[in-house]
Amino acid sequence: MTNASIKSTLACLILVACLAVVAAAPCAANQAVSDPLEGFNRRIFWLNDKLDTYLLKPIATGYDYVLPDFAKSGVRNVIANLYSGRDIANNALQGKFSGARDSFERLLINSTLGLGGLMDTATELGVEASSEDFGQTLGVWGAGPGPYLVAPLLGPVNVRDGIGRLVDNPLRVWPLFVEFEVSAAEFGVEVVSLRADHLETLDALKTTSFDFYAAVRDGYNQRREASIRDSTRADAKTEEERYYPDDNE
Repeated sequence: MTNASIKSTLACLILVACLAVVAAAPCAANQAVSDPLEGFNRRIFWLNDKLDTYLLKPIATGYDYVLPDFAKSGVRNVIANLYSGRDIANNALQGKFSGARDSFERLLINSTLGLGGLMDTATELGVEASSEDFGQTLGVWGAGPGPYLVAPLLGPVNVRDGIGRLVDNPLRVWPLFVEFEVSAAEFGVEVVSLRADHLETLDALKTTSFDFYAAVRDGYNQRREASIRDSTRADAKTEEERYYPDDNE
Protein backbone atom coordinates (compact mmCIF):
# COMPACT_ATOMS: atom_id res chain seq x y z
CA MET A 1 0.00 0.00 0.00
CA THR A 2 1.39 3.38 -0.97
CA ASN A 3 1.81 6.35 1.34
CA ALA A 4 -0.89 8.28 -0.53
CA SER A 5 -3.39 5.41 -0.32
CA ILE A 6 -2.76 4.99 3.42
CA LYS A 7 -3.38 8.69 4.00
CA SER A 8 -6.56 8.51 1.89
CA THR A 9 -7.79 5.49 3.85
CA LEU A 10 -7.23 7.22 7.21
CA ALA A 11 -8.96 10.34 5.90
CA CYS A 12 -11.97 8.30 4.76
CA LEU A 13 -12.18 6.55 8.15
CA ILE A 14 -12.21 9.87 9.97
CA LEU A 15 -14.86 11.27 7.61
CA VAL A 16 -17.08 8.21 7.97
CA ALA A 17 -16.79 8.39 11.76
CA CYS A 18 -17.66 12.08 11.78
CA LEU A 19 -20.66 11.58 9.49
CA ALA A 20 -21.84 8.70 11.68
CA VAL A 21 -21.84 10.96 14.72
CA VAL A 22 -23.70 13.67 12.85
CA ALA A 23 -26.35 11.16 11.80
CA ALA A 24 -26.64 9.85 15.36
CA ALA A 25 -27.57 13.15 16.96
CA PRO A 26 -27.50 16.81 15.90
CA CYS A 27 -25.64 19.25 18.07
CA ALA A 28 -27.71 21.36 20.46
CA ALA A 29 -26.98 25.03 20.06
CA ASN A 30 -26.88 25.78 23.78
CA GLN A 31 -24.79 22.76 24.78
CA ALA A 32 -21.16 23.42 25.63
CA VAL A 33 -19.96 20.08 24.27
CA SER A 34 -22.27 17.74 22.37
CA ASP A 35 -21.28 14.17 23.26
CA PRO A 36 -24.10 11.88 22.06
CA LEU A 37 -21.77 8.87 21.81
CA GLU A 38 -20.24 9.28 25.26
CA GLY A 39 -20.40 5.57 26.07
CA PHE A 40 -18.53 4.64 22.88
CA ASN A 41 -16.16 7.57 23.32
CA ARG A 42 -15.26 6.53 26.86
CA ARG A 43 -14.35 3.01 25.71
CA ILE A 44 -12.09 4.33 22.96
CA PHE A 45 -10.65 6.87 25.39
CA TRP A 46 -9.82 4.05 27.82
CA LEU A 47 -8.04 2.15 25.03
CA ASN A 48 -6.12 5.24 23.91
CA ASP A 49 -5.14 5.96 27.52
CA LYS A 50 -3.74 2.44 27.96
CA LEU A 51 -1.73 2.74 24.74
CA ASP A 52 -0.42 6.07 25.96
CA THR A 53 0.45 4.76 29.43
CA TYR A 54 2.31 1.65 28.29
CA LEU A 55 3.74 2.75 24.94
CA LEU A 56 3.69 6.42 23.98
CA LYS A 57 4.43 8.00 27.36
CA PRO A 58 7.51 5.83 28.09
CA ILE A 59 8.90 6.59 24.62
CA ALA A 60 8.19 10.31 25.03
CA THR A 61 9.77 10.29 28.50
CA GLY A 62 12.95 8.71 27.13
CA TYR A 63 12.96 11.17 24.22
CA ASP A 64 12.61 14.09 26.61
CA TYR A 65 15.38 12.77 28.87
CA VAL A 66 17.92 11.85 26.19
CA LEU A 67 17.64 14.73 23.73
CA PRO A 68 19.12 18.09 24.72
CA ASP A 69 16.84 21.12 24.59
CA PHE A 70 18.35 22.49 21.37
CA ALA A 71 17.67 19.17 19.59
CA LYS A 72 14.05 19.07 20.76
CA SER A 73 13.64 22.67 19.65
CA GLY A 74 15.05 21.76 16.25
CA VAL A 75 12.54 18.93 15.87
CA ARG A 76 9.67 21.26 16.75
CA ASN A 77 10.95 23.82 14.25
CA VAL A 78 11.15 21.28 11.43
CA ILE A 79 7.63 20.03 12.16
CA ALA A 80 6.26 23.58 12.21
CA ASN A 81 7.97 24.27 8.89
CA LEU A 82 6.24 21.25 7.34
CA TYR A 83 2.87 22.80 8.19
CA SER A 84 3.63 26.08 6.41
CA GLY A 85 1.39 25.23 3.45
CA ARG A 86 -1.54 24.72 5.79
CA ASP A 87 -0.82 28.02 7.54
CA ILE A 88 -0.55 29.95 4.27
CA ALA A 89 -3.82 28.59 2.88
CA ASN A 90 -5.90 29.02 6.03
CA ASN A 91 -4.65 32.51 6.79
CA ALA A 92 -5.69 33.47 3.27
CA LEU A 93 -9.10 31.78 3.60
CA GLN A 94 -9.72 33.73 6.80
CA GLY A 95 -8.80 36.99 5.10
CA LYS A 96 -5.62 37.28 7.17
CA PHE A 97 -3.44 38.13 4.23
CA SER A 98 -0.65 39.52 6.38
CA GLY A 99 -0.59 36.16 8.18
CA ALA A 100 -0.49 34.31 4.86
CA ARG A 101 2.39 36.52 3.73
CA ASP A 102 4.26 35.97 6.98
CA SER A 103 3.75 32.21 6.76
CA PHE A 104 5.10 32.19 3.21
CA GLU A 105 8.09 34.28 4.24
CA ARG A 106 8.73 31.95 7.17
CA LEU A 107 8.69 28.96 4.83
CA LEU A 108 11.26 30.55 2.55
CA ILE A 109 13.50 31.83 5.33
CA ASN A 110 13.45 28.75 7.56
CA SER A 111 13.80 26.34 4.65
CA THR A 112 16.96 28.13 3.47
CA LEU A 113 18.66 30.19 6.15
CA GLY A 114 17.12 27.96 8.81
CA LEU A 115 18.67 24.81 7.31
CA GLY A 116 15.45 23.08 6.33
CA GLY A 117 13.58 24.40 9.33
CA LEU A 118 15.98 23.25 12.04
CA MET A 119 16.38 26.85 13.16
CA ASP A 120 13.56 29.37 13.51
CA THR A 121 15.52 32.09 11.73
CA ALA A 122 12.31 33.82 10.65
CA THR A 123 11.32 34.65 14.22
CA GLU A 124 14.81 36.00 14.87
CA LEU A 125 14.29 38.29 11.86
CA GLY A 126 10.94 39.48 13.21
CA VAL A 127 8.60 37.35 11.06
CA GLU A 128 6.17 35.88 13.59
CA ALA A 129 4.30 32.60 13.18
CA SER A 130 0.58 32.62 12.35
CA SER A 131 -0.58 29.03 12.74
CA GLU A 132 -4.06 28.35 11.37
CA ASP A 133 -5.89 25.19 10.31
CA PHE A 134 -9.10 24.57 8.38
CA GLY A 135 -11.01 23.67 11.53
CA GLN A 136 -10.29 27.18 12.76
CA THR A 137 -11.22 28.56 9.35
CA LEU A 138 -14.62 26.86 9.49
CA GLY A 139 -15.11 28.26 12.99
CA VAL A 140 -14.23 31.77 11.84
CA TRP A 141 -16.76 31.34 9.03
CA GLY A 142 -19.41 30.55 11.66
CA ALA A 143 -19.55 26.73 11.66
CA GLY A 144 -20.31 25.10 15.01
CA PRO A 145 -18.13 22.31 16.39
CA GLY A 146 -20.69 19.53 16.01
CA PRO A 147 -20.65 16.39 18.16
CA TYR A 148 -17.53 15.21 19.96
CA LEU A 149 -15.76 11.99 19.02
CA VAL A 150 -12.76 10.11 20.39
CA ALA A 151 -11.05 8.45 17.42
CA PRO A 152 -8.93 5.32 17.94
CA LEU A 153 -5.24 6.33 18.15
CA LEU A 154 -6.03 9.84 16.86
CA GLY A 155 -7.70 11.08 20.04
CA PRO A 156 -10.30 13.83 20.50
CA VAL A 157 -11.93 15.55 17.55
CA ASN A 158 -15.25 17.11 16.63
CA VAL A 159 -17.04 17.13 13.27
CA ARG A 160 -15.74 20.56 12.31
CA ASP A 161 -12.13 19.70 13.14
CA GLY A 162 -12.44 16.25 11.55
CA ILE A 163 -13.45 17.86 8.27
CA GLY A 164 -10.68 20.40 8.80
CA ARG A 165 -8.09 17.64 9.07
CA LEU A 166 -9.27 16.14 5.78
CA VAL A 167 -8.80 19.47 4.03
CA ASP A 168 -5.47 20.25 5.70
CA ASN A 169 -3.93 16.84 5.00
CA PRO A 170 -3.15 17.41 1.29
CA LEU A 171 -1.50 20.74 2.14
CA ARG A 172 1.43 18.79 3.54
CA VAL A 173 2.46 17.81 0.04
CA TRP A 174 5.98 16.60 0.80
CA PRO A 175 5.04 13.11 2.19
CA LEU A 176 3.62 12.22 -1.24
CA PHE A 177 7.12 12.47 -2.71
CA VAL A 178 9.08 10.40 -0.23
CA GLU A 179 9.08 6.73 0.69
CA PHE A 180 6.43 5.55 3.13
CA GLU A 181 9.09 4.64 5.70
CA VAL A 182 10.35 8.23 5.74
CA SER A 183 6.87 9.69 6.08
CA ALA A 184 5.93 7.19 8.81
CA ALA A 185 9.12 7.96 10.73
CA GLU A 186 8.42 11.70 10.53
CA PHE A 187 4.88 11.18 11.78
CA GLY A 188 6.15 9.04 14.65
CA VAL A 189 8.68 11.69 15.67
CA GLU A 190 5.95 14.34 15.47
CA VAL A 191 3.68 12.37 17.81
CA VAL A 192 6.48 11.64 20.29
CA SER A 193 7.65 15.27 20.26
CA LEU A 194 4.12 16.52 20.92
CA ARG A 195 3.62 14.03 23.74
CA ALA A 196 6.98 14.96 25.30
CA ASP A 197 5.96 18.62 25.32
CA HIS A 198 2.93 17.76 27.49
CA LEU A 199 4.30 15.18 29.92
CA GLU A 200 3.84 17.27 33.05
CA THR A 201 0.60 18.90 31.89
CA LEU A 202 -1.20 15.61 31.24
CA ASP A 203 0.17 14.01 34.41
CA ALA A 204 -1.17 16.91 36.46
CA LEU A 205 -4.54 16.81 34.69
CA LYS A 206 -4.86 13.07 35.20
CA THR A 207 -3.94 13.34 38.89
CA THR A 208 -6.20 16.24 39.77
CA SER A 209 -9.23 15.46 37.60
CA PHE A 210 -12.27 13.80 39.11
CA ASP A 211 -13.18 12.61 35.60
CA PHE A 212 -10.15 12.49 33.29
CA TYR A 213 -12.30 11.82 30.21
CA ALA A 214 -14.50 14.86 30.84
CA ALA A 215 -11.47 17.02 31.62
CA VAL A 216 -9.82 16.14 28.29
CA ARG A 217 -13.08 16.60 26.38
CA ASP A 218 -13.82 19.99 27.89
CA GLY A 219 -10.20 21.10 27.61
CA TYR A 220 -10.10 20.17 23.93
CA ASN A 221 -13.31 22.08 23.25
CA GLN A 222 -12.17 25.15 25.17
CA ARG A 223 -8.77 25.20 23.47
CA ARG A 224 -10.28 24.96 20.00
CA GLU A 225 -12.90 27.62 20.67
CA ALA A 226 -10.23 29.90 22.13
CA SER A 227 -8.11 29.49 18.97
CA ILE A 228 -11.11 30.51 16.86
CA ARG A 229 -11.84 33.54 19.05
CA ASP A 230 -8.19 34.57 18.81
CA SER A 231 -8.35 34.32 15.03
CA THR A 232 -11.50 36.41 14.94
CA ARG A 233 -10.00 39.05 17.25
CA ALA A 234 -6.84 39.09 15.13
CA ASP A 235 -8.97 39.83 12.06
CA ALA A 236 -10.74 42.65 13.92
CA LYS A 237 -7.43 44.10 15.02
CA THR A 238 -6.15 44.00 11.47
CA GLU A 239 -9.24 45.88 10.27
CA GLU A 240 -8.88 48.45 13.03
CA GLU A 241 -5.23 49.04 12.20
CA ARG A 242 -6.11 49.29 8.52
CA TYR A 243 -8.65 52.08 8.94
CA TYR A 244 -7.30 53.74 12.10
CA PRO A 245 -3.51 53.56 11.86
CA ASP A 246 -1.35 54.58 14.79
CA ASP A 247 -0.44 58.24 14.44
CA ASN A 248 3.04 57.49 15.78
CA GLU A 249 3.83 55.15 12.89
